[in-house]
Amino acid sequence: MQLLNEIGGFRIRVWAEKLTLAKATERFGLIEDDLKTIHCVKFDGNKIIAAAGLTIANNSREITDLCSYASYVQQMCYPMAIINRRVVDKKYRKQNIGRQLVLARIQKAKQLKIKEVWAEILVENKHFLIQQGFKDMGKSADKSIDGDWRILVKKLDE
Repeated sequence: MQLLNEIGGFRIRVWAEKLTLAKATERFGLIEDDLKTIHCVKFDGNKIIAAAGLTIANNSREITDLCSYASYVQQMCYPMAIINRRVVDKKYRKQNIGRQLVLARIQKAKQLKIKEVWAEILVENKHFLIQQGFKDMGKSADKSIDGDWRILVKKLDE
């Protein structure tokens, strides 16, 4: 549980650079779904420098951040997973750490026989996911954070 608390604190610190601390805490603090999420964490010594989640759902009631994906629920094939909450410390950006976390979570989803991986990402950051075979499904329904947030999906059973 200590590591999970550290991950939650790290997410809040990183997002608080763009949002208010209150907004970062509300949107990216620990939630119940974090207990069932597979967390990928990168360290520099004992310090977390990046973190990301892979949350599996076997039906629509289990979808993390359903507010973002509500428009796409009817198109989802289960079991599915959401790659979510990827954050990298600003001192470690531009070192492909975020990309490594994406690839690790896709690989884990394949090992778990997940049919699809979904993601919510800012349009300016979607290029790498598109290169990995993700398809842009359209806008996210969640408007809690400014920006052109997109929903993407990658089929794994093809």
